[in-house]
Amino acid sequence: MMIHRVIKRIQRHFRRPDRYYEIDGFMLDMGKNHLLSFYQEDCRLYSRFIPYLAELANEIRGEQGTIIDLGANVGDTVAAMIRHTSGKILCIEPADEYYKLLKKNIKTMQITSRVATVQAFISNQKKNYQVIVSGGGNRCPTRATGVQDTYLFTARVI
Repeated sequence: MMIHRVIKRIQRHFRRPDRYYEIDGFMLDMGKNHLLSFYQEDCRLYSRFIPYLAELANEIRGEQGTIIDLGANVGDTVAAMIRHTSGKILCIEPADEYYKLLKKNIKTMQITSRVATVQAFISNQKKNYQVIVSGGGNRCPTRATGVQDTYLFTARVI
């Protein structure tokens, strides 16, 4: 089993993640180096519970509720939720690259009437933050060493 994992890691080093990836019947543009396809390949349950969270929110609040997706990324969570709730979803994403893909994917999914987006970084302190974008996720603080396709940007703070 351990050898199988090592071989998989070596193979992954020589291949690119999927640019287009299907989530709950929606084909999303993930960008050039988003690692979600690898994450779900390695861990079959990675983010698979999200539709059930939407169903739970729907039971509690129904159409009056709004789900807030902080760090919405390219819209993978909203794709997993939208068919499982009648409420609205607010997607907040700070990174320029992911925000553009989020807007594109929401339009492609034809769910703009139920999904709103905001490009912002959420914090309890009003100061400038730099966010590192690499492999499908954002993280703070601002140090990135040895990571390909990484860039920093300053996000608007709400």
